[in-house]
Amino acid sequence: MWLAGIGAFALAGFATGAAAGESVAPRLTWGFAGARNLAGGTDGALLRKALAQPATVQVLKQAWEKLATAPQRLATNQVKDASVDLRAILRPAIADLADCRSFGVWQGPTEWAVAIETGAETGDRWMRDWAAAGKVFGAGTPESVEACNAELKVARLADGNVATACGRLGDWVGLAVGKDPAARLKLFSAEVRTALEAGTDAWMELRGNPRALTGCAMLPDADVRITLRGEGERVRTVGTMKFGEPLDLALDPWQLPVDAIHEPLIGFAAGRGMAPVLAKLPVFQRPELAPLPGQFCIWTLGLHPMQTYLAWPADDPGEALKRMAPVLAEEFDRGLSVLHPARVAYQPELNRVVVTNLINAVPFLEAGPEVAPRWIVGGLSLPLYLRGDVGPKELFDQVTNRPDLIWFDWELTQPRLEIMWHLRTFAAMLAGYLPLSPDGAMNAWLRDPGFTECLGNTATEVTLESPTELKLARVSSVGFTAFELTRLAVWLDGENFPLSTPPKTILDLPKTHAAKPVRPTPAVPRTTKPAPRKPAPVRRPTPQR
Repeated sequence: MWLAGIGAFALAGFATGAAAGESVAPRLTWGFAGARNLAGGTDGALLRKALAQPATVQVLKQAWEKLATAPQRLATNQVKDASVDLRAILRPAIADLADCRSFGVWQGPTEWAVAIETGAETGDRWMRDWAAAGKVFGAGTPESVEACNAELKVARLADGNVATACGRLGDWVGLAVGKDPAARLKLFSAEVRTALEAGTDAWMELRGNPRALTGCAMLPDADVRITLRGEGERVRTVGTMKFGEPLDLALDPWQLPVDAIHEPLIGFAAGRGMAPVLAKLPVFQRPELAPLPGQFCIWTLGLHPMQTYLAWPADDPGEALKRMAPVLAEEFDRGLSVLHPARVAYQPELNRVVVTNLINAVPFLEAGPEVAPRWIVGGLSLPLYLRGDVGPKELFDQVTNRPDLIWFDWELTQPRLEIMWHLRTFAAMLAGYLPLSPDGAMNAWLRDPGFTECLGNTATEVTLESPTELKLARVSSVGFTAFELTRLAVWLDGENFPLSTPPKTILDLPKTHAAKPVRPTPAVPRTTKPAPRKPAPVRRPTPQR
């Protein structure tokens, strides 16, 4: 708290004389405690151990280097002076952002601000490097601006519509870009001062609107806040999503096909109230697919990469599957690589739809199997879901006994990560995309025993707190699920990082290799520990209120 008090006092100098009026609603804001301030702690021990692994260090090093080269890689048309080595300037700045306490606001590439507690000596370097970096983009000579006791300078970029400002006071440095960056920096400094005075034990706090940030209409148009902190040896994540209008959620009583869900279970998820979300996707607007499922569940077994299944209830499963079979065939062909011979086949005598001509998998949908007569059950391999002991009742009770629950997800992240990697390779094969390089840093990271042994139980739940608010709670080893870790690796590995990178297709290969699509290995998942026969004890995360 004394660090927060000193920081608040220092930032008061920037805030004096802040421009009147409210700022534009930000797309993303963050606050980060900084690795320096977190060093020596014992909470979140599993994440600390994972970050210290050589494979993780290599991945972070690669990510930092890509960030340092991003401006000149991705904004070449904005570069006015290529003689300045911008990478040499950005490398230490990125290291400071990882090491020091910082706050930031992002409203777009030409409207953002950051404040960082660098220390006085490093702050001097930031001021010098800021002036040098400005030359790369044609910034004019920096001019001093009045800001009480702070040193604040502004330089306008070549096009004249955007300017950049950098200021220093005590141990803090502020940097902003925008039409009026000095006013933006003063106003932002006041917001940072308020946050410091409030104090927090959180490692990181994020706030933003996912739809505004990404432009994806499928993401929620909501004010989302997420907080990450250590708790014992694990990590606790809590969040809220506040919507401007009441959510159109029809929460039917929970149903689970428990007789179809068997051991060895390494992952189980269930959701409901999803029909309004699915209805926004063009494919689900086809009349043959009505009515859309109000709830569903997904589970994964630990014996083979293709043992992932899903199910949803239906009043007449056979008739529903018959109607949707032509749609499935059409959509599958639309998304399939032109080089792949796989096709969808409807088998009316078995009440089943299968995908033929695949190696290592037979994806299927089956209407009303004996163990789940009022359900449509599907998976990536033909019905092996009937083998083994039924899944643990105490796990299912965590779903069915929660009237406010919308989403529940539990997994053993270590074995599921290996399976998720195979599934992504399988999906890439079908679509004609290339998987990540087997020799790359990302592949080595996700399969590194030192990293994967840090991964244990991950439990996530989303609850309906009011007609306009959802709450999220997660208890995990490193903050991410297996799916999220895989997506993170793909993002970090992209050529356009930190922007998204379109996947490369098999047709992008040299002609001598064009007919050799990469296929998933049918091996049993490699883990440093065998998957347990029953799930390890799960403590249901409770949202902080």
